[in-house]
Amino acid sequence: MNLIACDGLLATDSDGYIRCTGTLQVMASDQIAGNAGLTADDSAQLYDAMLQLFAAVFVFLVLKRVIR
Repeated sequence: MNLIACDGLLATDSDGYIRCTGTLQVMASDQIAGNAGLTADDSAQLYDAMLQLFAAVFVFLVLKRVIR
């Protein structure tokens, strides 16, 4: 997927249109993202942490209900 980028500032003119004060450039989405995304290992660790948090909250709520 290609995206349009402005190497200057974006400004509005008197008509209310957004204008690029520099030069418009076409960039591929992988040029912008680079390697900033999650790796498969990071994703697995985040998923495990989310499940542990969900389980801890669930156990807490069940114990809270049982104690009452």
